[in-house]
Amino acid sequence: MRPTVKNGKIFILLFLYITCSGLENTAFAKLLPKKEFQGSIDFRHPEPLYPYFYLHCRFPEDSYNPITIDSIKVNGEPIKYYRILKSLKEKFLDEEEIRAVEANDQIIPTSAGFSVDIPCQWAKDKSVVVHINGKCPDGKNQTLTVRGQTNRESSGIKGWRHYAALVIEETAGIERKAEPVRAMLGLIKCRVASPLKELRVVTFSPQNPASNALGYVEIPCQILDIIEWDDQKLLKNPEVDAKTKEPIRRYMPTTTVQLSFVADVGAYEKKVFLVCYGNPDAQAPDYETKLNVTGKTLSQTVTNERYRIDLSANSGAIMTVTVKGDSEILLEHKLETNGAVHWNPGVYAPPNPWVHASDWENPKFSIQSGPLIHRVCRYDNLPFITTTSAQVTYSFFAFQPYMLCETVMEVKENIFVQALRNGEIVFNHAVLNEFVWKDKQGKIQHLDLSQTREHPIHALEIPPDTPWLAFINRDQGVGFAVPSINYTNLNLYGELPSEAQPYFYVQVGPWIYWSRGLVYPFGHKNFTRMMPVKAGSVYSEINAYLPFRFKKDEYPFEEIEKYQKILTNPLLITEHMPFDSLTPRQWIEPLLTAPFNEGVENAQDTGQMPKVEK
Repeated sequence: MRPTVKNGKIFILLFLYITCSGLENTAFAKLLPKKEFQGSIDFRHPEPLYPYFYLHCRFPEDSYNPITIDSIKVNGEPIKYYRILKSLKEKFLDEEEIRAVEANDQIIPTSAGFSVDIPCQWAKDKSVVVHINGKCPDGKNQTLTVRGQTNRESSGIKGWRHYAALVIEETAGIERKAEPVRAMLGLIKCRVASPLKELRVVTFSPQNPASNALGYVEIPCQILDIIEWDDQKLLKNPEVDAKTKEPIRRYMPTTTVQLSFVADVGAYEKKVFLVCYGNPDAQAPDYETKLNVTGKTLSQTVTNERYRIDLSANSGAIMTVTVKGDSEILLEHKLETNGAVHWNPGVYAPPNPWVHASDWENPKFSIQSGPLIHRVCRYDNLPFITTTSAQVTYSFFAFQPYMLCETVMEVKENIFVQALRNGEIVFNHAVLNEFVWKDKQGKIQHLDLSQTREHPIHALEIPPDTPWLAFINRDQGVGFAVPSINYTNLNLYGELPSEAQPYFYVQVGPWIYWSRGLVYPFGHKNFTRMMPVKAGSVYSEINAYLPFRFKKDEYPFEEIEKYQKILTNPLLITEHMPFDSLTPRQWIEPLLTAPFNEGVENAQDTGQMPKVEK
């Protein structure tokens, strides 16, 4: 048997055998010509519409009798999931075009031929036998058999037995380079021995010099979290189907992994990335990047190609920002109290003192560090006020010019305040002298900080969801921008959000700063008022911090505009995991609130039936 090559794909011609029991005594015998027919198998790698390794089997018109397909086997193994298309078309534009010809009823006429796509992994130089079983219109059995030889490299990545496919789609029309992507995958525990050693991310890029024989190239990745579920009490509890009395398996030991990797995706492109696992002999990867972290506990310095950021030893807040370029430019505050650049969340509920997250002394914290992401999360009650807690998380990236700041503030008891704020950034006057923002109509506005009202009067007030804000110096070609990604105020108990016409304001004094007032009577003329914040009030925000440089003859805000659009239009990620033979082939009734244990005897409930008062 000799393979033929068309458009870079290997097609193998093979014989298609058809049997129909009792066919010679029926009218349908006339439909079966007295000759052998040729079919084909194409061994295909994952693509956005078919994000798995699969066999593409084609059956030409009149090479079979009309058939209703019952089952498909590959090398004797039954296949649970497959797609039957009443078409011989080679390529489809989108899922809608596929649905138009998909044979969901599994009834195949002889008029136009059909194709079957079968998720399947294969080994190198192995025989592949596909049996398609069904019934003729008269109820007789019919089997279509296709035989082929792989004659090529095995599917997947050599040594890795399992994979999950992630289809990543760009929806904003912006090319993405080394974009951080985060995914959470639930892996069957016995399929992965050590995620830290085994997991690899690859994508199809045959033009890349580093690609393997199948055209795949490895992408740097980082494990962020691993959690195992292996509840032996539930696993050992016997359950049987109420009708068949056959044992059923409701639970599977699961290793859940959160990982991050970087993706290059073109504008409006869909691209497949494979997360490979199942190689107990693998060694932990060692990816080298420009992300560097020094220092102990919270007192750290984080550096990449664009910036160097120092964190406070006491609170972990941002203390200084050094913007890299032809020469380094230092941006800092260091004029009052803790001297941080990033202050909030914060609250002023007198007679308690005015406190901020930057006033923390050794808060609780966690750190995740690797070649792609360095993440510092701090959380605790705010100082001197146990009724209000806060969480502040910084994420630094190896290949991006920005860092992310996520904050959450929760009020646990009813309180009265004169100030409740977030989103505060403070600098001294040494470098930055102009405030710039993009208004809700899309126009770029600016404010000369040397020619404006001074503290305690607000220099400027703008909407709380302004797309982006920045302090800049045009002469030095430097700035610090904050593109806003998300901003939410709510109440956990269904109360109306405690917010009093929130707004951003700019203040000019010995320092320059902006902050978002959420409940802020102290910022108004009648500043002695005490206003309520109800228990369960939660205030969250996600912002990017972008230190940037620009030349005098350039449009200064191009990079801010770019990343504000990118960060508010994240890549769309869809997971596709091949069916695992350990998973029950038959669907299992879930445990329902009423009635419980439907269809299953001796099931363990996850809760109690609610009592109904008569």
